[in-house]
Amino acid sequence: MLLLIDTSKVNSIVALGNKQGEIIDIRKNITKLKLSQMLLSEISLLLRRNRVSFEDLKGIIVVQGPGGFTGLRVGISVANSLGYGLETPVVGVKKCKVQNVKCKIKSPKLKISYKSILEKGLKELGYVKLGKIVRPFYGEEPHVTVKE
Repeated sequence: MLLLIDTSKVNSIVALGNKQGEIIDIRKNITKLKLSQMLLSEISLLLRRNRVSFEDLKGIIVVQGPGGFTGLRVGISVANSLGYGLETPVVGVKKCKVQNVKCKIKSPKLKISYKSILEKGLKELGYVKLGKIVRPFYGEEPHVTVKE
């Protein structure tokens, strides 16, 4: 089984897929406001609902951008941590690369199916070394709020 994590949008998702590139199950609308508190429990619920253990995961695919600063950091941190702990490969997928458009600052909003992201990640899993760290791609400079 493959785990797909997309925290690049306001409402995040986690999904299970197989090596044929099919989405098996998906949990949608994980709210951004509680993402850091909810993401691991949502993954756990998804796995339990499908009678899959963490050890059954053969790869983790995470959307690395473009997207929001905090959401991407949370999702990618969870993906990298799970990959390290489970000794499972992790790959990052840029949404713009799925649609074969140039990844640039201020990329337009891209509508891409999770099946397409899964298929792209599946191809990348064949080439990734175990322990490779995925880094976020924000699509623009991060906005950091500083109190005055």
